[in-house]
Amino acid sequence: MSNDDIIVLNVGGTKFSTTRQTLVKDPNSMLAKMFDPNSPLLPGKVQDGNYFLDRNPDRFKVVLDYLRDGEICVANEKESLPGLLIEARYFQLADMEQKVMDCIDRERGEEMQRARKIAQEVANCLQKQKSGGTDGWNLVTVNVSGRIFQADQDTLCRAPDSLLAQMVQGKVQTRRDGEGNLFLEEDASAFATLLNYLRTYPKGTYYDYTDDLPVGFATQLARKLKIIEHGQYIEIDMP
Repeated sequence: MSNDDIIVLNVGGTKFSTTRQTLVKDPNSMLAKMFDPNSPLLPGKVQDGNYFLDRNPDRFKVVLDYLRDGEICVANEKESLPGLLIEARYFQLADMEQKVMDCIDRERGEEMQRARKIAQEVANCLQKQKSGGTDGWNLVTVNVSGRIFQADQDTLCRAPDSLLAQMVQGKVQTRRDGEGNLFLEEDASAFATLLNYLRTYPKGTYYDYTDDLPVGFATQLARKLKIIEHGQYIEIDMP
């Protein structure tokens, strides 16, 4: 037996191939004790020449990648981290356990920051209402092809040189509905996305693309209203 031996594991019905060297990388782990040739602990049940482990294969894939690279790579940390903590403890991978706990602490900290941010925004809104009612908001109603939107004038004018800002401020001729509201004959869903963009302007992480168009509807509208330049895409800072 050598560290270069190829070991095939059957983990919950999914087969993994790796080297003995990877499995024994953490000498204090259960895997090292199972597959170290000098260890008295037996590897476990053998089925069709494969070592069987009755564990979750999706989690074990992350465990194996951690042994290979020393990093924890998951697509959705919020959903995956609690399960990985169980696996790290089961396989007695102390360093991995600590890294997972650090990730969980960071995630909780980010959630608390988001919660505090939302609470502060709500408090600001309530204070604004208390001090000036809806007049303090400079509330603007926009009718987009029959769908009614309401937003603070400052939000709609976040891009001060845009056509939308000029329309809201009455600097250019605009269409009005029967209630005297600003009327836009545009896609309402695109405007809703655009409004979310203006609320976080100019930062963001979400690009407005669609599967059937080279440019997303909201980006097209943003360009039409001169909120962004031609060739740019809107970005939304999603919570």
